[in-house]
Amino acid sequence: MISLAEPSNFSLYVGVNTTLFGVRGMIGPSLGTLLYTTGALSLGNIFWLISGLLAFGAVVLFVFSRLVRKKEPTAVRAAT
Repeated sequence: MISLAEPSNFSLYVGVNTTLFGVRGMIGPSLGTLLYTTGALSLGNIFWLISGLLAFGAVVLFVFSRLVRKKEPTAVRAAT
């Protein structure tokens, strides 16, 4: 995500990335533990849920990066 930032917005992207990384680190383990201890999902199903969320995030980031790259002029793309 940071590699998609324009130089003028780089610090903003780094800040958002770091914040979301911290939020994920606080919520993810707690939510997984809650789902497992309450019996809502088995450990295997929690694994598949996490795998699906990671794959979904990768696809969204890939599509977003392709859209951003199409909007860039060719000269700028060649320089990066």
